[in-house]
Amino acid sequence: MKKKHHILPEFYISKFTPSGKRDDMLWIFDKKTKKQWQNRPSKAFAENHFYKVDIPGREDDFENDMADIENECSLSFDNVCKDKTFKSNKDFNNIIELIALLFLRCSYLRDVAIRMLPKYYEDKLAQITESKETFESYKNESLLKGERFPWTFEQAKRAVDNDITEYARVFHIDFIYSRLKKIKQMLIKRHWSLCVSLLPNSFICSDFPLVAFWPQNISGWLPGIDIPNTILRFPLSRTLLLEGYDTPRESQINFLDSKQIAAINGGFVDRCNRFIISPEKDFIGIDRNGHIRKGSDLFK
Repeated sequence: MKKKHHILPEFYISKFTPSGKRDDMLWIFDKKTKKQWQNRPSKAFAENHFYKVDIPGREDDFENDMADIENECSLSFDNVCKDKTFKSNKDFNNIIELIALLFLRCSYLRDVAIRMLPKYYEDKLAQITESKETFESYKNESLLKGERFPWTFEQAKRAVDNDITEYARVFHIDFIYSRLKKIKQMLIKRHWSLCVSLLPNSFICSDFPLVAFWPQNISGWLPGIDIPNTILRFPLSRTLLLEGYDTPRESQINFLDSKQIAAINGGFVDRCNRFIISPEKDFIGIDRNGHIRKGSDLFK
């Protein structure tokens, strides 16, 4: 059984090293502790048993399923980063599937599950775990209604006893399986353009890599991947970024100057769950007052 599970794939993280290679180093910024350090892609964004499946002999099923998708996507990823264009529909579809997968796999959704599940399920779990027979009856009724119910009695019982981590992990894994196709369909509807950074400035990446923005601030409304008039941004590498619009665009390739890159990086810092990765110790970003700052200053 594998111990370390990457929340973001190693081949993807490596695109944000100075050389774009897996044996190079990158900088990691912790928004919570305000610390920064260097690490290799093989050790970044990895947690013990993050996607473990609690079935004897099948503990790595999810990780293996994701590896199959990643292996296919990584070839398309390399093609797009090299050619700076989509030369085939296969490459486009693979990249969109990867974006959908990384959106669902991010640690933010796991954290949301850990925070919200106890409140949502507290009373219901206490009722259905009074006995194994009650639990199985409720589970069967749910399945007959077409509802997904991936938990075992033991997992639900431990959740009642305030050990919500395992319950949240099962919820998160099942959520990925059940939503991947739908999220991919939402993304395919978008009109995508490639943005190229003018060196020496680089794009950064976060533990929440797909981010929705309003073209202009709209008070009271949160942007989302299926909300009209929003822009989606996904960094492909230190020099490439995808922008997805809900209306056609004139240009398919845009070259961005330092101010534009700083604005995009500032948005990633603002919306990341906790961690940022960058090829440089001091990437550029824009603070909430519109000033270009060094990346380390944005965390103060």
